[in-house]
Amino acid sequence: MLLEPASRRSKNGILKLSLFVRSSTDSLRHLRYCYVDELGNLDPTLHVAPGDTLIVRLKNEISLPASAAKKYKTEQRKNRNPCSGGIMSEFATNLHFHGLALPPICHEDETIKTLIEPGDPPFEYRVKIPPTQPPGLYWYHPHVHGFSEEQLLGGASGAIVVEGIEKAVPRVAGLPERVFVIRDELMPDPMPSETPNPNRPTKQLSINHVVVPYPKYPTPQTQMKPLERQLWRVLNASADTYLDLKMEYAGKRQSFEMVALDGVPLHYGDPGAQTYAPQQLDIFLPPATRAEFVVKAPPAGVSGTMQTSFVFRGALDDDRPVLPTGNQPPALRMGQDDVDPARPLLSIVSAVNAATPPGMLPLVTDLQPPAKSLSAIRPVRKRLLYFSEELVDPRDPKSATRFFITEEGHTPMVFDPAKMEPSITVHQGEVEDWTVENRSREVHTFHIHQIHFLVVGSRGAGDGRNLLYGIQ
Repeated sequence: MLLEPASRRSKNGILKLSLFVRSSTDSLRHLRYCYVDELGNLDPTLHVAPGDTLIVRLKNEISLPASAAKKYKTEQRKNRNPCSGGIMSEFATNLHFHGLALPPICHEDETIKTLIEPGDPPFEYRVKIPPTQPPGLYWYHPHVHGFSEEQLLGGASGAIVVEGIEKAVPRVAGLPERVFVIRDELMPDPMPSETPNPNRPTKQLSINHVVVPYPKYPTPQTQMKPLERQLWRVLNASADTYLDLKMEYAGKRQSFEMVALDGVPLHYGDPGAQTYAPQQLDIFLPPATRAEFVVKAPPAGVSGTMQTSFVFRGALDDDRPVLPTGNQPPALRMGQDDVDPARPLLSIVSAVNAATPPGMLPLVTDLQPPAKSLSAIRPVRKRLLYFSEELVDPRDPKSATRFFITEEGHTPMVFDPAKMEPSITVHQGEVEDWTVENRSREVHTFHIHQIHFLVVGSRGAGDGRNLLYGIQ
């Protein structure tokens, strides 16, 4: 039976806890990472309310091999300031509170110079959740420049719930709630005797730390009372894997009753917008994105599954797969890294004696939604940004690839954390129109750290253009 992450909830406006970052090496010699709190909980879900204070004492207990221990000698750390940088490696860490509107300063949400190294004393994060923070699902994870992917693939992540969603969406008040964290990890290399399979994934998926292993994909099970309604909060905490969620009961496709995306209730701040329940047949979740929706359990005696559909992320590659014909899937190279194959994630069983998970705690104070809908504010300027790529060695088509995101009129450059010069300067409170073009040869996801934005149009996947409102 699939278990929920442990919950840590604020009391009297404060949530204070300790997190220990630990690592180990698995049987495949892959580094594994996790957060453990002072109570022994693994990657706890942090529940806070708008206006609360969150205090986290982070201790780096990542295991050091002998070859790295020399770099972290005790005498070199005595007077070291974690706010002034250090050694960027898979052994350093920090915390990023993904989606929360926090300032990028040390001890809050600065991730470039803030580096906690093995052997450092506990480092305190003290952040004030803004009173205007939209209620919904957010998350925390390390963000060491150049090593975020490795630590996320190792499993270092956890969920944050900003309470009060029932104030913005009254129809979910009193519903039991569930938190599901989906992570990816490296797959073992194929054995020489293994039968080639073009849909063999390069990343294994887990849900709440229960792996759904290739090739048979045995799924963990969750139980619900027949026809019971629950609020599900799903976090795609994977480093690379795109999800396209769908639900089936007895082989029949079900719709999702949508509530929120990326920590913001749908149409948040628009009067009367939540008088209806938007329905979707699938939910597309690139890495780092979140969805909150109401699930109605199957009838008694009926079971179901939550699955992810096939996603191809190399749409403009020269070596893209042969296009599908009829109901046949594309012809793919075995282990192709830009393919996320279809696979089940979770089994749903309808049982009369199923335990009902706890409901959300009602928010005592009122929310402070935006005074004016973002779509109603006139933008002050427009910008064009584009994704691009280049080979490290242009003479070698198999050499590594560099990827860039650049404002039109500027030269693509590799980010230099030592210079700390902003590529774009904006002004607080202003609204801008951003058009984002994909001029690279693979699919990219896009977000702005700590800033919510509204997608107002798209010219379709063919030319990779989206027009965005971004509020600063």
